[in-house]
Amino acid sequence: MNNRIHRRGFAAVLLAAALMIAAALTGCGGKPTAQSLAKNIAEKMDSLKSCTLDEKVLLDVEIGAMGQTLDLGMDLGIGGDIIVEPYTSHLKMKLDMNMTGFNESSETTKMEMYSERDGEEVVTYTTQDGKSWEQSRQDMGDAALTGLLDMNIYNLIADGTVEAELAEETQEINGTEAYVLTFSLSGDQMEEFLSAATSVGGSELGMFENMDLTGVSVPVTLYVGKKDGYPVRMQMDMTEMGGSLFAGALGVSGQDYDINIRKFTVNVDMSGFNTIDRISIPEEVRSSAAAEEDAEEAPEEQAAEQAGEPEALPEETEGDNGEPTANMDGDNAELSNGDATFVITKPDGFDELRAGDGYVTADFYKDGAMTDVFYFLYDNITVDEYLDFTDASYMREDADYSNVVEGKIQSGTVGGKKVKWKKTSYDYSDLAFIKYEIGVPNGKGILSVEITCTNDVGTEMWFDENELLENVMSHIEVK
Repeated sequence: MNNRIHRRGFAAVLLAAALMIAAALTGCGGKPTAQSLAKNIAEKMDSLKSCTLDEKVLLDVEIGAMGQTLDLGMDLGIGGDIIVEPYTSHLKMKLDMNMTGFNESSETTKMEMYSERDGEEVVTYTTQDGKSWEQSRQDMGDAALTGLLDMNIYNLIADGTVEAELAEETQEINGTEAYVLTFSLSGDQMEEFLSAATSVGGSELGMFENMDLTGVSVPVTLYVGKKDGYPVRMQMDMTEMGGSLFAGALGVSGQDYDINIRKFTVNVDMSGFNTIDRISIPEEVRSSAAAEEDAEEAPEEQAAEQAGEPEALPEETEGDNGEPTANMDGDNAELSNGDATFVITKPDGFDELRAGDGYVTADFYKDGAMTDVFYFLYDNITVDEYLDFTDASYMREDADYSNVVEGKIQSGTVGGKKVKWKKTSYDYSDLAFIKYEIGVPNGKGILSVEITCTNDVGTEMWFDENELLENVMSHIEVK
């Protein structure tokens, strides 16, 4: 079994699926029948000017082959504002990914995105550090939240293609009384939606075009505001189609891998209909993206100018371009980005260190609780910018999180190093979390150290805070 699971490919799949579903929902009331409600929604969404989306994707999957097993968990949150015409959006994404088994790691990816229409294209600006932005372009018809506006599921219900049932009782969703519709989408219908989203994330998502979803059924619950007739929530159980989706992501057939999807759910909330007048893309976002593009083009231009000269350009070495590299040297790990190097030794009591694609991690279990530490290097960002970017506002806006307490940024010496850090505690489902985010200056950027402690809600955390932080930070050496 291949020990290298491509986290970036999985993240792209989840993000594409999330944006695809959001697009279907924004195909963007009230006679009390399923078809009339759907028809009314379709008409209202045709004239939709703007809205706010808040989406949550949860995945729990077991992947096995040749006697080895990998447990993969993903928690994707994506939300923000959208203006339909002229198309503009501002979204933030956070993806938590955990793997246990033959290939163990824990990783958090955060992304902020601005998009706008430019002629027949959509220009998207993205960042993962809050400072350096990259620009990409797509045809207007293929953009993640625009390409599906003409093929929304409300029309399928309204014309009878999809049979939906209207519950007798209404439910309250985010303070809004809502009708409840239940229905199922067939594999063919899901395949049509997914195929329209293949351009999201590039060629990594080409597997959507060849997925076999024969016989697959996706149960859906749709909540429609009784007062204004807009959809306020959609819940989808994608467990049944998850095996085909992830077989495609792995590039294998079901015969090669035993894929057991234990949970794969999508929840999309909508609000703020026609209340957003303008989304302004900051000038520093455009200028940063332009500078990044110029920096990428410069080597090619230099090579063209020097064509025919005897002296060759120097070979690029690993780490010279600022991309972090991580390597194991015995029991130690070396994390470097060409500008700074850190040697990390295993904190006392933790299991072995593991080095992945530009990161180092370790964890351990104690009396049913888990603690993990994740090390990563960021370029061209200050400690304050890093800690500002890791704010917990998305948790306070998400009903799945509770008891969210975000501490103030603290400065001091921890483990012999001058650092800034903050503590965030929260409950999610039946688990309680405490997360420490620590920034260590490294010249042109920072070393981020994220310590996450998990235990059952109502159970005291096992550790002494000062001892835990001193233990982790004292096992980091700056070279």
